[in-house]
Amino acid sequence: MRITALAGGIGGARFLRGVLASRPNDDVTVIGNTGDDIWVHGLRVCPDLILVPHTGGSYSEMSRRMFDLCEQVTPIVQRNSIDEGYLDLAPCGLKTLAEIETVARRLQERIWADLQITISIGIATNKLVSQI
Repeated sequence: MRITALAGGIGGARFLRGVLASRPNDDVTVIGNTGDDIWVHGLRVCPDLILVPHTGGSYSEMSRRMFDLCEQVTPIVQRNSIDEGYLDLAPCGLKTLAEIETVARRLQERIWADLQITISIGIATNKLVSQI
């Protein structure tokens, strides 16, 4: 079977690796693009590409539910976008890095259990370093 997959943005590369790994016996072409013109680029490379529109309402609802779970951990949650934010754990009274890691992993597991979405967490003393 011939499969062409197009993805971009945050998570696009992981998605494309997953497509390749899940279909080892098929002829798979992956196209990655991080620019804003991903659909234009995709149609240029693959004119018969079938575009599947997303539903913003579903994304917004999942985002709200995810951040609601975050706010159960700490009252200080800064939402930067629909899928990115910062949690300040200072009010939680955690003393060691091990305690912070435990809270972060529990949150990650809870979000997976409740919403079946994966999240990545960066732990640092400031926002810039937490993104690395």
